[in-house]
Amino acid sequence: MDPTYNKVRLTCFFMLCGSLLVQSQNVVKPISGTAGKCQDKSIICEGSYVAKLDYQCSDNQRFCSKMHHLQSTKKCDDKELQIITRDSWGARTPLSSLNNLSANLSFFIIHHAAGYDCSEQKKCLQQMKVVQKLHQSSDKGFDDIGYQYVIGGDGTVFEGRGSKYGGSHSPGYNTKSIGVCLLGNFMTTLPSSNAVSSLKKLHTCLQHQGMLSANNSVFGHKDVRPTSCPGKEFYDRILTEDFGSFWHRIEPVMWTDCKLKDGICKDNTTETCEGEWKKKLCPGQANIVCCI
Repeated sequence: MDPTYNKVRLTCFFMLCGSLLVQSQNVVKPISGTAGKCQDKSIICEGSYVAKLDYQCSDNQRFCSKMHHLQSTKKCDDKELQIITRDSWGARTPLSSLNNLSANLSFFIIHHAAGYDCSEQKKCLQQMKVVQKLHQSSDKGFDDIGYQYVIGGDGTVFEGRGSKYGGSHSPGYNTKSIGVCLLGNFMTTLPSSNAVSSLKKLHTCLQHQGMLSANNSVFGHKDVRPTSCPGKEFYDRILTEDFGSFWHRIEPVMWTDCKLKDGICKDNTTETCEGEWKKKLCPGQANIVCCI
């Protein structure tokens, strides 16, 4: 057989193998000298996404470090408050495009996570991943973590959606508020003093930035939705101590599931409905039913 023919066949074989190797490396590609890999940006990173190494990854991928590398958004540094970026806690991309949020907002709404407590930054970083995964699950159906900001028990403030995008935390208010969640359950206990201090500093910083109006109103989640959030113990403290004249500066409006469907909650034993009665959309007694 012609030796030139064999040489051509051998060359083609190595070229094919090289091509397949490059394709396989585009799926999961370790970067030499760095503990991490390129991965699809729709996956939550086990550590932090590192923007300066993204150039080594293919389209739709980002570099995920095995370790956490914490970076500040720098938006509140001058107010003695560092906000840890989404990349730092390993956030994956939203499932779809988020709506932009305007500035000079009127409402600052406080939540608790009803769990997912943490008192050390390392655990808080992991809890952020858990909460985002829950919010983007089929059970919740959100495009991203629902809050603009999240605060850990150690006082660390994490960027959720950030103040650029509307949230999914308080229907009826999502387009005109900043939603902040404290990790933990505060039905019978209070959040740490560090967490509360960071919450108040964040409220102040967002006003200086112009994201919150100087005449903004502070609510607990339960003021605008039929829920126990942000927990009885914490709500009672906010009510008496933390936000002074900002608390309920504007009267809150309760958005029930009925109101979200343009209905009105009525007593069906004493009132009539010109439309149709719909059950399970109004809180309270069984005779309070939604008229749509």
